[in-house]
Amino acid sequence: MSDRDAFDGEIERLFARPPAFGDDAVFIERVGRRLNRNWRLRATVLTAAGVVGGFVAVREMLDIGVGGALARITETTVSATEAAQSLSFLEVLSRLETGGLDMVSTPAMPLFWLVSLAVIAAAFYAGLRANSA
Repeated sequence: MSDRDAFDGEIERLFARPPAFGDDAVFIERVGRRLNRNWRLRATVLTAAGVVGGFVAVREMLDIGVGGALARITETTVSATEAAQSLSFLEVLSRLETGGLDMVSTPAMPLFWLVSLAVIAAAFYAGLRANSA
């Protein structure tokens, strides 16, 4: 049993410190170059993907006419506000009961693209913060 303990102690002593190599500086430099090269490649690919994704998102937003939809939303909001100012509380209750008051007046797709734009902007900001740290 003591032979086993002596062997374990010898193994622990051998692996307690790494062996010294004559080319430590060269090895460290080579590993550093590889890590930097991989990081540059990764940053380039992510930037290219972000540019392509941003281009597609802007093109889609222009194709669906977000500007016109925002103008319609603004007009609807203004007209609803003006109409609400002239209503009494009982008229509002009667319209809600009969279903005459449209509670959802915004188009679905422009709202989807606006929320998507906000999510993309938040992800871009988080990516910038992560790269600066």
